[in-house]
Amino acid sequence: MTSTSFASGPEDEWKLRPLSYNNPGLEVDLGVGLWAWPLPMDFDGDGDLDLVVSCPDKPSNGLWFFENPSQNPAVAMPV
Repeated sequence: MTSTSFASGPEDEWKLRPLSYNNPGLEVDLGVGLWAWPLPMDFDGDGDLDLVVSCPDKPSNGLWFFENPSQNPAVAMPV
């Protein structure tokens, strides 16, 4: 499973890019386990789809929330 975020620069305002992970110069895909259940929904009530992932296996077990920071209602980005 791959997680992405929206870049904040003006020219890349609506482009997807990998998330930074612990090191500002390092970009990696974030894993949430082998048996994860992705649940696209408006979890935070802001009108766009976010991603909630339920993961029952170890070491990533738990409930993971990935917020979609898009503020442009004209752009319907898939999760």
